[in-house]
Amino acid sequence: MEISQTNDQRHLLFQDELQPGDHFGGTCLLDGGTRRATARAVTSMRLLAFSAKDFPVIVDHFSNLRQLLKESSLRSPKGEKK
Repeated sequence: MEISQTNDQRHLLFQDELQPGDHFGGTCLLDGGTRRATARAVTSMRLLAFSAKDFPVIVDHFSNLRQLLKESSLRSPKGEKK
């Protein structure tokens, strides 16, 4: 999975490749924000997707998921602290 972000002029701001077990989009669903990056499959894969409606139910069911997603959102695309 390739994750990238461009600015309003469509200049590439970052591009990174996710590894097995990585995730994306959780921060947006947690804080109600808008999508900031584009995800593109570069290999055959299985993807588990949650709707914005179902996501809070899932997070409430798995008590440590919210904290894990918040902690991962503090990292840049390359895994460096912001």
